[in-house]
Amino acid sequence: MWRHVPVKNPKPNAQEFIDILMGRTPQRRTPLVEYIVDDFVMRPIVVNLLGREWVTPRGDRESLKAYLDNFIEFWYRMGYDFVRIEIGLPFRENRLVAPDPASDKQRAWADEHHGAISNWQDFERYP
Repeated sequence: MWRHVPVKNPKPNAQEFIDILMGRTPQRRTPLVEYIVDDFVMRPIVVNLLGREWVTPRGDRESLKAYLDNFIEFWYRMGYDFVRIEIGLPFRENRLVAPDPASDKQRAWADEHHGAISNWQDFERYP
């Protein structure tokens, strides 16, 4: 049975990754990159392989700090060349929601066909 073991001595190199993307240096290796790792995938790795307690951010500073510490440790120990995080600006948007077939959660994404402002009344009410 295949079993993944975290990288014991990770050597991330974000600067080398940026230099390769910008064409400033020849590519000596393929940088290890992942666009998104969902909490559904990350949690068992953080708990079972890294031996850390999982923390869900609750809106307070301490839980967010603990969550981000786990988040960074995950990306680092999995050997990725950088920690990727994406936080959007709080613009109002219409969302589409559907069950996630890989978990018991709901998936949501921006409705790209209907914006937050589609008529004059929407414009007048927009915060």
